[in-house]
Amino acid sequence: MSMPSLGAKELWRNLGRWDKIGAEIFRVTDREGKEFCLQPTAEEMITQIAAQRGVRRRTMFPLMLYQTTAKFRDEMNPRFGLLRSREFLMNDLYSFDISEEDALKTYHIVSQAYNHILQDSLQFEIRVVRADNGQIGGAVSHEYHLPSTSGEDSIIYCEKCSKGINAELARRHEKPCSECTEECLKVIPSVEIAHTFQLGDLFSESLGARYQKVAMVMNCYGLGIGRIIAAAIDVLSPDQNSLRLPDAICPFKMAIIPPADSSKVDPELAAYAISLAQQLDSTTNLHNEVFYDDRTDYSIGKRLLLATQLGIPHIAVVGSRVASLFGCRPMVEYFTVKSHQADPIEVGILSHKDLFELIECV
Repeated sequence: MSMPSLGAKELWRNLGRWDKIGAEIFRVTDREGKEFCLQPTAEEMITQIAAQRGVRRRTMFPLMLYQTTAKFRDEMNPRFGLLRSREFLMNDLYSFDISEEDALKTYHIVSQAYNHILQDSLQFEIRVVRADNGQIGGAVSHEYHLPSTSGEDSIIYCEKCSKGINAELARRHEKPCSECTEECLKVIPSVEIAHTFQLGDLFSESLGARYQKVAMVMNCYGLGIGRIIAAAIDVLSPDQNSLRLPDAICPFKMAIIPPADSSKVDPELAAYAISLAQQLDSTTNLHNEVFYDDRTDYSIGKRLLLATQLGIPHIAVVGSRVASLFGCRPMVEYFTVKSHQADPIEVGILSHKDLFELIECV
């Protein structure tokens, strides 16, 4: 779904957040003098929707509603591009259950999904830490942090028990667990890229979101889409001129570089490069993931450099080095691009068959 960016003052005052959040929200007034805010979160609005639409059957639980939209926050010191900006893209999910026990189960299910996305799919070394609920409210929350030397956030993490807390809880002299000692605690600079909250009936009780006259139990969850991309680039890229992203979200998985116009090679070589790109694009795992660089007025070396700077993890070059072998069977020069490394890694010259066997694992 997609909810409005504008939230009415009357709705936000139900739980006092209009005044509590204060300077952090952008406020606007329409021609009739009615006040609105550009919503940084949507707990009030989604709860109002759940209350008005209602849940007719028990089988509809857990009710889970989500959106991926622009959010707004009047940051005191916006900087570092997408890492800290006044407008940001976020995926926010809201769940409703009929008991605290069921809500806790839903919370764990979504938390596992977040771990799968961030750790398994994106291959991040995430630290999940206990956090302060802040202006959202509720009883329990957890933040998902990506360690980064340039991160503005920080967490206190215990290497012994693998538990942690955010800086706000540390300032209250809390510890990750009762067994933690100063020797095993480590301060880690990081970037917060996701947050989950157990809200209880804080919003549903006030806004009338009920099932059979009982307030529904609510959780909310947020993935910072822009922050994930910015943090990944910051952590994985070798320098300011090179872009590196996890394979799951890189611009393309494969680049094909055909011969340059200036090269004196068999025209069949250029035709093979086009055919190769089409064949790779027709495979299940590379459909719409193949970048064919038709800027043949550029040299192969320049296009190889540009593909490397874009962070495309697999590059096949059809150029003069394989031209002499082309009469026997189609061949390509194959390169890979890795995180933290500025230069492409030359794997070698591969046959058409060997290339397709290799990309089955891409």
